[in-house]
Amino acid sequence: MGYFAGSTATTACTAAPAGKFVSTTGATAATSVSAGYYSNVIGATTGTASACPTGMYSTAGLTACLNCAAGAYIGKTGATACVSCAAGTYSTGGAASCDTANAGYYVSTTGATTQTAIPAGYYGTIVGQTTCCTNACPAGQNSFGGATACSSCPAGKSASAGSTVCTGCASGYYSTTGSSTCTAAPAGRYVPDDDKTGTLPISAGYYNGNTAQNTDKDYACAPGSYSTGGASACTLCAKGYFGDSNAMTACDIAPAGTYVGSTGASATTPIPAGYYGTDVGYTTGTGYPCASGSFSSASATSCTTCDVGTYSTSGSASCTSCPAGKYAASTGSSSCTSAGPGSYVSITGATTSTLIPAGWYGTASGATSCCTSSCPIGQISASDGSTSCTNCAAGFSTSTTGSSVCSECSSGYYSTAGGACIIAPVGYYVDDSDATMKIAAPVRYT
Repeated sequence: MGYFAGSTATTACTAAPAGKFVSTTGATAATSVSAGYYSNVIGATTGTASACPTGMYSTAGLTACLNCAAGAYIGKTGATACVSCAAGTYSTGGAASCDTANAGYYVSTTGATTQTAIPAGYYGTIVGQTTCCTNACPAGQNSFGGATACSSCPAGKSASAGSTVCTGCASGYYSTTGSSTCTAAPAGRYVPDDDKTGTLPISAGYYNGNTAQNTDKDYACAPGSYSTGGASACTLCAKGYFGDSNAMTACDIAPAGTYVGSTGASATTPIPAGYYGTDVGYTTGTGYPCASGSFSSASATSCTTCDVGTYSTSGSASCTSCPAGKYAASTGSSSCTSAGPGSYVSITGATTSTLIPAGWYGTASGATSCCTSSCPIGQISASDGSTSCTNCAAGFSTSTTGSSVCSECSSGYYSTAGGACIIAPVGYYVDDSDATMKIAAPVRYT
């Protein structure tokens, strides 16, 4: 066995070559080793001595088994052929079994030599998948090839369904994690270009009524208005408040002595002269009128007392000097006092009246000059400030008007009360001891 003689008259038998065998004596030819087996020895006596292992096969008469081609497999020994891998599996050659496609991959045909990655924008969660693109990434997520799950887009980016990449938000737009679209910054807020994960309020003192803004402080609030931050429009200053510059974050309250009677004011208005204001935030210009005897200029917080020699009525912007004939002796006068009888005031702004000098008199109030009424001859005013004259006693009189002292009549003269001294007429004489009358002279005979 193991040998054969293929011709007559041979001198020796021939050993069965590799891949063949001779299992009997007297054989005239060697037989090929059976398919599924191999023989790599010379002189083999059986055709099934060495079966091909798994992953390999053979046809009849082979000296070595052949690997299953890529895309095929054989899971038993002694195989005469390999089996194509089913859809969802693959092999790379010499396989005893096919590899199942990993999650994130698929194999759509039989006999596949490799698995194919599910493309970007899709994902696969099961092994052995036979179709490609059944699970698209939802909006707000993306994937790369071979993904088993999609990843949420980071804040500042977005993606539509089935996206391979997340796209950065446009200028003035923002997004949170996992957003399908970016959102425009609302009026009053902005999105800085270096951080599109959210919005920031427009700074206090500024406003922006547009959407999708990417810058701050584009529009300053005008005088008379303000904003506290995040404003789409500025707010007008209320009555009693004002804003005197751009970009104000709050309005200033009108100080005492001023008022603001309308909204949106950029300046205060002074409380008018003659009035005053003690409180802040006035909305009307009346304030409080200055009392009689005082005055104020515009923007006053209090009134000033009138000086002596002046006066004022309620609500006065200034004090008025007393006219001639009147005076004010104390501060804070609401009116002037007329010079009384026997006195006068010849100037304006007087603080007191002046007495009419002795020898003169005054009967009226409010006299503006000194000496208009002198005592007549025979009468006197002995002291300053007289309101009438006094008769000189009989036998006494004055030599001029405006006298303050009565004098005895000269020798030979006489007077009645309040009269002038008169010389005794012819036929009469005056007794020097009594100048109050004339006496008839006695008759003389010659």
